[in-house]
Parts: sequence; C-alpha cells; structure tokens
Amino acid sequence: MLPILKLRSINAYFFSCFYLQVLKLLVKIYQSLETPDYLSISQCLMFLDDPGTVASILEILLKGDKVVFKMCIHYLFSYYSGPLY
Repeated sequence: MLPILKLRSINAYFFSCFYLQVLKLLVKIYQSLETPDYLSISQCLMFLDDPGTVASILEILLKGDKVVFKMCIHYLFSYYSGPLY
C-alpha cells in the first residue's frame, strides 16, 4: 500500500510541476499578443499564486481611459471571486 501511495505522490508532484510550467508559458503567450488578454493572464496568474503581477496589470489598466478602468474593476472582482472557468 505504501509504495503505491509514494508512486501516486511522485506522479502528482511531477504533474503539478508540468502544469505550472504550462501556465507560465500561457502567460507569456497572452502577453505577447498584439492586444494582451489581461483576463486570461490574470486567470493563469491566479493559479500560479502571483497576486503581485496581477496588481501590476491592474496598475497598467488604471492608467487607461474610462472603458479600460471599468475593465480593470471587472478583472479585480473576477480575480477576487475565484477561478473563472
């Protein structure tokens, strides 16, 4: 029984490391778009537990016009309320 649990734990660890790398790559791809997809970036960063970068995105959006400001508030509440599926 213990060897099976150990094997499952090791597999889960390697899967989670791979998953985190995929999320980091997605953030880079979304940032490199002509118009960055800030909502998708924020969602990935939420799973990466990186609220500092989300705050930086909000600062960028706050410097925009009123429409961008409204989007910023939407992102803020979306990020706060939990994952968006």
